Amino acid sequence: MNTGRILELDGLRALAITAVMLFHFSPHRNLFRFGWAGVDLFFVISGFLITGILLDLRSDPSPYRTFYWRRVLRIFPPYYAVLAIAAVFAFVIHHEPFEARQWFACLFFVPGIFRGVHLGLILHRILGTAEFDVSSNPFFRPRFPYYSWNLFAYWSLIVEELFYLLWAPVVLKIGKRWIATLALASLVLCPCVRGLTHVVQFEESIGFLTRFDSLAIGACLSLLLRARPGLSPRWLIAPVPILVAILLGLSVRCGAFEGKEIRSTELFAICGYSVIALLAACIVGLCVRCRNHRLLLPLRIRPMVYLGTISYTMYLIHLLVYVGVQRQLAGDLLRAVVASTLTTWIASVSWKWYESPILRLRNWSPIAAISRRLNLLPTTAE
Repeated sequence: MNTGRILELDGLRALAITAVMLFHFSPHRNLFRFGWAGVDLFFVISGFLITGILLDLRSDPSPYRTFYWRRVLRIFPPYYAVLAIAAVFAFVIHHEPFEARQWFACLFFVPGIFRGVHLGLILHRILGTAEFDVSSNPFFRPRFPYYSWNLFAYWSLIVEELFYLLWAPVVLKIGKRWIATLALASLVLCPCVRGLTHVVQFEESIGFLTRFDSLAIGACLSLLLRARPGLSPRWLIAPVPILVAILLGLSVRCGAFEGKEIRSTELFAICGYSVIALLAACIVGLCVRCRNHRLLLPLRIRPMVYLGTISYTMYLIHLLVYVGVQRQLAGDLLRAVVASTLTTWIASVSWKWYESPILRLRNWSPIAAISRRLNLLPTTAE
């Protein structure tokens, strides 16, 4: 079922990237301290959209080629271009320390599968020989003094890339009931793994195996709306106040209003990300079911839709830009304003002159083109 482009989801992307940038750029430590949750909204949107795209491709004669080629065109050109620019600034111009492990993970994605999962710690906790750390660190706003620290934000991109790679065979090959079973199972397994491998530095929050459930919740939403296309919006609205109350209670219990970093607590590691993802799924579901509703007009206005369209590149470059601005300007507020403006402008230029021309190739198949040149396929094969 191809529903076409949903402008409200672009508006949600705009809100998500704004939240993340405010979290990283804000001179006020407490005002935007939960802006990191914008990443969870990105995850749910991706899980919803990618699952829907894959379900539509089940009838395509070459679904893998179509899906992976389009993902490569959308993701890789800006991603590797920014990595190259970051490397030039970090090592050629400013001679920053080189962390091979971090760069290797960003270049090839695969090391991100087990990131945040400490198998030895899990075993000791199962055997009862290691305690569960339930302490909470004071909240801190991260600082980024080096260009190479731009890689800090790429953990979420690595998680999404692994999702694209591993989820496609699942959706394209097995029945919808098994897809739903696998997605629902992750809603139990991932929180358990997060709890067993939790440390106060909340490293469990940045790995594929520990955060797959946020993407799976988006996948479940896609399956639900396809199975129940006439689902009443009330079923999506009803859980919202309950989830908000649970999230507020968790925040209080984990010390959010005492200046603590709630992600450093085991309770939030187990429950918090799941609650945020469920809340995001309700919001995404409402945007899909009630698209074009007048109450959703703010998400459909042109600036919001455009910011959502370029949000991927904004996410890629925003820390890189901020480090450069931070080296040149004094004053947190001025840095935040200049960095936000430059990030938006650079992403706009990239979208118009770099990404959009590349995306025009999305319906062109390199494999089919080579085959035709070698006379292995007739010219009307596609």
